Amino acid sequence: MYLIANGRAIRERRKAAGLSQMELSKLAGFGEGNTAICRIERSKHKVHPFRAKAVADVLGCSVDELFEKAEKKIS
Repeated sequence: MYLIANGRAIRERRKAAGLSQMELSKLAGFGEGNTAICRIERSKHKVHPFRAKAVADVLGCSVDELFEKAEKKIS
C-alpha cells in the first residue's frame, strides 16, 4: 500500500520548521536533492509508508496528519 500526501500540510509544516525542501529530503533520508519532496508537496508522488513515516518524524507529527489516502499497489 502506498500513500498520497496532503502536499499543503507538508509544505506548511516544513516551512514552519524553517526547512528547505533539500533539508527535509536529507533529514528524511531521501538523499541530497529536493525532487522527491517537491513531488510529494505537489501530491503527485505515491509514497511508501516507511518514507511517509520518515517525513512525519522529521516534521514532528503523525503520518495521518500528512498523508490522507492510501492506494493499493497494482502489480
